[in-house]
Amino acid sequence: MAEASERAGEGPAGGAEPEEEASLAEASVQAFRDALERSVTLSRDRIQEVVDDAVHRGRMTRGDANELVSRLVTRGREGTEDLLSELERLLAQAGREVGSRTEPARKAAGRAARAARDAAEERLS
Repeated sequence: MAEASERAGEGPAGGAEPEEEASLAEASVQAFRDALERSVTLSRDRIQEVVDDAVHRGRMTRGDANELVSRLVTRGREGTEDLLSELERLLAQAGREVGSRTEPARKAAGRAARAARDAAEERLS
């Protein structure tokens, strides 16, 4: 029985079960969604406007305001880079999964096309 499942592309010789792959993909997508939900997007201009107001009201010094804007923008860029890296990883994983799932059909179509071409050439000869 183990041999049959291995030949069918399941079990140890064929990689992870389809249900396992789907649950891993779903977990990765959910983690990405969670990261997006936790993120906040503010433009540098809006941040600058808020700290300029704080400086104008005497709540913080210009130096502190500039440092705060710089740190916030740096953290925002790092967060964006992390999210983009995760998205690229998920897209690559999805591409691999699609490729592995469609490979048998592509091979069968190639064989059928070759057989049809060979049959047509035989009739023309």
